[in-house]
Amino acid sequence: MKQSVVDAFRQLGYIRLPVEPSELLEAHGIQTLAYQSAYDSLSLDGLMALCKSPSGISFTLTANGCDLRFVACNLQESPGRVRFTKLHEAGHLLRGHLQDSELAEVEANFWAKYAIAPPVLVEELDLTTVEEIVQQFGTSAECATYILQQHSNWLRHRQDDKAIDDSILELYRRGLLLEQREEETAGLTKIAQ
Repeated sequence: MKQSVVDAFRQLGYIRLPVEPSELLEAHGIQTLAYQSAYDSLSLDGLMALCKSPSGISFTLTANGCDLRFVACNLQESPGRVRFTKLHEAGHLLRGHLQDSELAEVEANFWAKYAIAPPVLVEELDLTTVEEIVQQFGTSAECATYILQQHSNWLRHRQDDKAIDDSILELYRRGLLLEQREEETAGLTKIAQ
């Protein structure tokens, strides 16, 4: 499953912090919608879907032989919650979950936590508190607590994930280079004006 996260970021080409789920989704041809535009909340079907999944839902529509994938989120929630929800729903789509199940939910939750804050980046940035995780990765405090638990578990088994961790660090360094180039370009543009 960790490899699935790395593959998703390879498709994007980099990792920048905090992770912007919309960039990752776009790289995979997944469209993001607000609940308000995805469902008619006045219809019974729309109300049932919103009640069943108050934070977000993912679905695929087939039109003219093409699959169109969507993530719909409740944008009324906190930014950290929305970030996690988008990645959770991306996990469902990218893992190929076709039905609701307890296993699918566990996998999507793990996928989102791992994508939002890979343990090797928590280690690389020497983050040790919930507050540091919230600040660096743009998560909720609740999610940051789970991320620290995931990091603690990773520390005990880190040698098992060396190739995956090296890939994540490489993608993160690409993201840093991209940010540096963007800052330099913005500086040159400002000087030219």
